[in-house]
Amino acid sequence: MKPYKERIKKYERKLKSDIFKNYPKEEMVEKYSRFSKDIIKIEELVKEILDRNNINNGQIFYYAFAYELYKLTKKYKSEILKKEIKISYKKWLARGLKRKVLLELKNKVLEGYCLPQASPEAFPLPPPNRY
Repeated sequence: MKPYKERIKKYERKLKSDIFKNYPKEEMVEKYSRFSKDIIKIEELVKEILDRNNINNGQIFYYAFAYELYKLTKKYKSEILKKEIKISYKKWLARGLKRKVLLELKNKVLEGYCLPQASPEAFPLPPPNRY
């Protein structure tokens, strides 16, 4: 994980090319700066939760889940957001991620966005598929 300031400087260097001459660069840097701050917080949070739960294998998938939750909060609101979060949770659960860790990540990531906390009852396990 690169430090926040380093990410911003790299982005500013990228914007100096002629391709971006007609774009509002200051606004772009500000938006990227806010995004980077959020992502750094999420990365630190995920690392802390994974360390606490002794998760060594498949860490990248837990990061992907957290990034997906963040993306959903930027795209949807209210009931649609809740439905999309459930879909995301079930998808990652079906991929074999630990239920307890997913719920903890969900609660912590969404905590900063004033969304309701999840309980195990909020996301019941689906019945097993019988072929």
